[in-house]
Amino acid sequence: MMNIKEILWHGEDQLLWKAEVGIENNSPCIKDLSYQTNGEWVNLCSNLYPEFKVITGIRTKKNPQREKGLAAGESLDFQWDTYSDDPMSRKDEVKEAKDSWNTKHMDACENGNEQVVSFDGLTLGQFSGGFELHFYEGCNLIRIEAVASTQDDGVCYLYHGGLSGFQPDKIYYVTPKRREVLENPGYHTNAGPDRDRERVYARGRVLTLQQPHGAVAVMPTPHRFVWGGQTENNVGYNYYSLEKNGKFSIGVRHNKEQEHFNVRWPLYNAKPGTKQRMSFFLVVSSGTVYTTRAMAMQYTNYDHLRPLDGYKRLGSHMHIASQAAFIRDYRKQRPWELLVKENGFDIFSPCDFWAEGRCDDNKEGRKSDLERYQLESHYVSTPDFLLVTGEEIAVMGKDKSKQLIPYHFMIWPSKPMLYSRWRDDDQEFAEKLPDGRTYYHLKSAMDVVEMCRRENAFIQMPHPDTKANDGLPYDCKNEPWFTDERWMGFGARMLPADNSVDHMFAGRIERVWNDINNWADQPRYVMSELDTYSKVNENEEDWELYPMTNCTYVQLDHIPSSDHYDELVDALREGRHFYSTGEVLLERSSIEDGKASATFSWTFPMAYAECVYSDGENVQSLRVPMNNTKPYGRQSVEFSFPKGMKWARVFATDIAWNSAFGMPVFIK
Repeated sequence: MMNIKEILWHGEDQLLWKAEVGIENNSPCIKDLSYQTNGEWVNLCSNLYPEFKVITGIRTKKNPQREKGLAAGESLDFQWDTYSDDPMSRKDEVKEAKDSWNTKHMDACENGNEQVVSFDGLTLGQFSGGFELHFYEGCNLIRIEAVASTQDDGVCYLYHGGLSGFQPDKIYYVTPKRREVLENPGYHTNAGPDRDRERVYARGRVLTLQQPHGAVAVMPTPHRFVWGGQTENNVGYNYYSLEKNGKFSIGVRHNKEQEHFNVRWPLYNAKPGTKQRMSFFLVVSSGTVYTTRAMAMQYTNYDHLRPLDGYKRLGSHMHIASQAAFIRDYRKQRPWELLVKENGFDIFSPCDFWAEGRCDDNKEGRKSDLERYQLESHYVSTPDFLLVTGEEIAVMGKDKSKQLIPYHFMIWPSKPMLYSRWRDDDQEFAEKLPDGRTYYHLKSAMDVVEMCRRENAFIQMPHPDTKANDGLPYDCKNEPWFTDERWMGFGARMLPADNSVDHMFAGRIERVWNDINNWADQPRYVMSELDTYSKVNENEEDWELYPMTNCTYVQLDHIPSSDHYDELVDALREGRHFYSTGEVLLERSSIEDGKASATFSWTFPMAYAECVYSDGENVQSLRVPMNNTKPYGRQSVEFSFPKGMKWARVFATDIAWNSAFGMPVFIK
């Protein structure tokens, strides 16, 4: 056991930093945080103590969106992968707890450019464990986290995390409406939904605090902290607390209940025994609150998907009823259009006709709706932006008599297409209109496949093995529409949220992706999936899309025309793309029999790169540590794996659990 541990490291600001950490009052403590200038140590802050809070619920044993029946004798256990759970609505199961410390031991270790100091003695309601501080050479970020587990089954939770002990001074942040706020905090506590802290709605999720000789900022992980919800509202992910004894704290927080149009609030999973990392970042700086916030925001490229030469950034699957709200003055941009462009997307595919439009019509009404959608694409698309008229199709309710495919599915066109969701007995499959266009009338899954084959479109399945697609792909693996080459793969997002896993796809997505490629005779790919919903009577300029953002980087040298985008569809079907949240990019990769190479670039320091490979039955992986990296770098990684494998793919993850995934390559 050690009493005081001194950590020395250089920041990205080229200064030498020092942290003295130890145990004080049976609690972890950062006793001194300083930087060196002109040969002298300058104190930034002292005697900082961690503070954590959890609010827990119990996972449901029902899946409200499950459409397949239970087999004889089958019963459901806790629904860890369901999207539809709202545990905070079951008030009698909700518990709240603040941290309690009985710290006796402190340990330190080094892993490449990372130095870790760990403490024991944390009790946090149903959780127990410890506390860790992560310092990175060449980086002004400190990753701070409670590391704890529970043995109770069915637990889900949210957390607040911060540090107390700062000197009260001005706080600085940018509001969702982009108004800069620089103010003395005041005594705003003991009021509002949390009662012990002031919620801050900060764009970029960054709250900055001035100190006498510098500034600090707190922010959560960019994507992992925000679980999959229905809208992109900023619900106030930061907090501060100023008490009458002068104690001042800042941190990150989540809402106890949903707001706006989030009708589901699923929380994080905490399966028994899993080590949950309740993390946030502290940014330390010798500068002002302005330069400190800029330093923090640079890690997410100011919440803007990083560009990559030779690639276009594609986003998909957002239910915004865009054509229904398409304004008559075509010269005026809709707020959602400004939002997706601000986020960095070059190509975007909404999912219209979900709860609007004449979906049951198979004549002029449906045709007019599609033509309006195509007109919107024509006016919204420019030489540097393309709106793809994608659609998610499902039969809602209990009447399945007009079901095409027994799951939710997306049609990805390569040009403006006309098709109805049902065919009457007196209608042709491919009706020729007087102007020469074809109006398809679909009646079966293979009708969908045949239309896609004729028009160079493809089928993509959203949210596999969760939501209403519970059982996909396992219950349809031998269906002809599923095995057809026009079924290209599925949409992916970080669902469920679980702070014990070490990359974005761990769990449901990784399992399904590996399985379908083991079965298939050609590669199956993943694509961007946001799956957020319409915002009715709401200020769209308040949205903050980036935390829920994922992106398909497609290998294209220009933006195709809205009249014909076969080259986009071909690139997607051929796997010439990778999946990312923007912080980690896969700049190039090569996979051959027994070897692979990949070049990654990044903002946050990297954690590791991995090659996943399979013989068609057994999936294995080879991990290469990248903990010798510094922020804003680029590096090539080589892998060697056994020859004779069926397929392989590569990916990499940074210290904030942001990832980039290459598509699988079939070797034999």
